[in-house]
Amino acid sequence: MFGQRKTSSTIISGGERLCYRIYNTLPNGLQLRPMEAEIPAGSEQILFVDDEEALIEVGEDVLAELGYEVTSRMNGGEALSLLKEDPSRFDLVITDVTMPEMTRVELAREVLLIRPDLPIIICTGFSHLMNAEAARSAGMRTIAP
Repeated sequence: MFGQRKTSSTIISGGERLCYRIYNTLPNGLQLRPMEAEIPAGSEQILFVDDEEALIEVGEDVLAELGYEVTSRMNGGEALSLLKEDPSRFDLVITDVTMPEMTRVELAREVLLIRPDLPIIICTGFSHLMNAEAARSAGMRTIAP
């Protein structure tokens, strides 16, 4: 064994940019220089859908820090109503996989009926519930592994 590799990460907010730093512990306590990568920022309108209030708060805070305008809803029905009122208002939908009242597949299908070009990001701690076949059946173009 050549030594222990240990990785930690920190998001640093300073001025107008955020950095992501990765440090590796090497044999004899030597340390590599930090690698920095700028986290992209934007100004687009995001519809954030999750049934957990704490996750909505975190999502809003992180995305707003990156410059995005965020509108949140706690269920798919409310999100769809908002989207139907003004289909061109949002540039992206971010949603949870498991929510009461409406599954991610139902929500994705309905969103894509309203706006076929609207990107959807599905977030989950239960990745076994979503696979490439399920994503395609819901009308999504791809799924990130």
